[in-house]
Parts: sequence; structure tokens; C-alpha cells
Amino acid sequence: MSIQDQSKSTSYEMFNRIAKTYDPVNRMLSFGLDVRWRKKVGNLLPQRENGLDLLDLATGTADQVLFLCDQHPKTIQTALGMDLSEGMLNIGRQKVSERKMEHKITLKTGDACSLPLEDSSFDAVTISFGIRNVPDVPKALREMYRILRPGGKALILEFAIPKNTVVRMGHLFYLRHVFC
Repeated sequence: MSIQDQSKSTSYEMFNRIAKTYDPVNRMLSFGLDVRWRKKVGNLLPQRENGLDLLDLATGTADQVLFLCDQHPKTIQTALGMDLSEGMLNIGRQKVSERKMEHKITLKTGDACSLPLEDSSFDAVTISFGIRNVPDVPKALREMYRILRPGGKALILEFAIPKNTVVRMGHLFYLRHVFC
């Protein structure tokens, strides 16, 4: 396992430390565009007559799953959010409770590379701003495929490195030295 893979496999520890500031920092890093990007993810959800069962991986503070359930209240039947960071999940659970969404959204500890879920059990799986922290992306993608029902969709939302050299340098400096 490379040093990068090792740091990815323990990244949840860092997320436990930054859980309380994660949401505002994410808004700042995306210049607020993450809200628009989340909406686009919602527009790509598959359509099902009887509603969707949704899995949100690297759910963190549950921003994505809450947004999707708000955006598609009649479409999404059940939603499960999974993350390795209990600190992030605890904030997510508070947000779910405050919005009285416990009947629809469940948050659990779980690893995207080893999902404790039945084959073909979800109509959609999302991961937002988390695939970069997965130590074995191909394995996580195989797990996503395994748990999807026929016709289901895996939707991945992730930051890209800016192409403009000056913006890229500032972005990388912030991610490496300020955000950590």
C-alpha cells in the first residue's frame, strides 16, 4: 500500500477533526457552486414508478442526501448515508433530526470499498466530494455496481483541479496547507 493509499485509508480521522467546520469550508471551496452541482446530481437520478432507494457514500454531514430528499420528496422512498467518520455522521444525524427526516434517512458507519449491503439493493448510489479519499477506487466502483439494481445509476460529484495555473496553485495551496 502506498503512502497516499495509507493516508486515504485513515482520512476519516482527519474528517473527525474537521467535522464542525466542514460544511462552511466546502461552500467556500466551491464558491457556493456545490449547491448547483448537487441539484444537477438530483436531476440525473433514475426514474422509478415506485420510488427510489438511494445510497449516499462518503455522506459526511449528510448534505447531499438531505438535498436530494428535499429536491425529490416523492421520488426517494428511503435513503441510506454511509461514511467512515463518526464525527461527520454525528453532525449529519443532528441535521436529519432537526429536519425530521429520520423516517426516510438513515446514517451508518460504512466503507465504500466493502459495503455491508445486499446485491441489487439500491436504485441509485451517490458520492459527493468523497471519491478522492477512497483508497481503492476500482474496488469502490465494483461495490457500487454490485449493490445497484438493474437500470440503477452511480453518480459521482467531485472537484476538479483548475486549469488556470494561478488558480490551480492557490487551490492546491489551500487544500494542502489551510484546509488540513
